[in-house]
Amino acid sequence: MQAEASKTVSFVSSPDWHSSDQVYLAYEYTKHSTDNCDVPLQLWVQVVSLTALFNLACNQQDRYGTLGARIFCGWSFDPENPERMPMRVQAYNLLVPIFTAVWNCVGLYWVSQAKEPGKDAHKGVSGIVSVSEEGEFRPCSEVAPGLLSAVHAYASFNLTYSFFILLGVAGLSQILFWLARRGLIRVSDAAPPGSLERNTEARGRHRGRGDPPS
Repeated sequence: MQAEASKTVSFVSSPDWHSSDQVYLAYEYTKHSTDNCDVPLQLWVQVVSLTALFNLACNQQDRYGTLGARIFCGWSFDPENPERMPMRVQAYNLLVPIFTAVWNCVGLYWVSQAKEPGKDAHKGVSGIVSVSEEGEFRPCSEVAPGLLSAVHAYASFNLTYSFFILLGVAGLSQILFWLARRGLIRVSDAAPPGSLERNTEARGRHRGRGDPPS
């Protein structure tokens, strides 16, 4: 459990997994790093970069877990005496994938606002973007179309990937068990009602006849 969760967190921003998207995003950012427009694409890329650096520095798996778990949770894995991962470490391991998913949603929202037809040129997003010399917000689809496409591709891929990461950390079997207990899903090969009781009674009768217990 400890190894799977720690590897999951370190894999969220692994440079070997989606390097092509990262290279594309970095290339477009360098081209349009000073081209402010109606949505803060540069800010989004900067936060993504800081998150990736944080993962590389704090969430790389080693023999004793991750540096982040030792610093922020005060816990390290002992290979000589394995123990169950504390809840605070599990929560920390979920923090990065959840933040990544939320930030990807923010990126997709900003992209949709930039591409919205008939968008008021005088309205930016959250009031944190710059204006042109004419006093109007310039549309990103005209100022930085490559960066807009890169953010859309990167956020879409990572949002889908983060969903499966969260499933892996939370445990798909636990989610299915929770749904089954509440009747939200039905198991077709489940035993009929009363099977356990009938089996227990039958075993009791056999033992009463002198059969050795199994």
